[in-house]
Formats: sequence, C-alpha cells, structure tokens
Amino acid sequence: MNLQTSEGHMVTSTMHGMSVLRSYNTPQKSGALIVALGKEAVFTFSYSGISEDEALALAEKSDWKAIQTAAQAK
Repeated sequence: MNLQTSEGHMVTSTMHGMSVLRSYNTPQKSGALIVALGKEAVFTFSYSGISEDEALALAEKSDWKAIQTAAQAK
C-alpha cells in the first residue's frame, strides 16, 4: 500500500529483508514504522518532532534481526 498526500504518507517497503510500513504526518512531524518480524511479531517505532530520516536512523540502531530471532525462539 502506498498513499501520499500533501499532509503525509503511508508507504510499504522492504528494509533489511523485512516488510515495513512507514507512516508520516508532515504538519506534526510525527509518524511510525511497523516492521514485520514474523507471523506473530512486529517491531513498532513511533516518533514525534523529528524528520522521517532522523527517525529511520534511530530505528535502525535497534538490531532488527536479533529481535526477529528472539521472537521466533518463543
């Protein structure tokens, strides 16, 4: 799903081999990343007051693969 307006966007993509939904509200400078880690696990990162690029850089400091591995071990 990809939806873009002057107010923001919702975009699906693949990052680090995982499906990711990115949403961003331009006027509020806020949004969220939802990363599908598996059938029963997601990593959610929400933010406010920073750009989407800054948020992506912060979210990528988390080890998504390690979180995915831990979720699959349960």
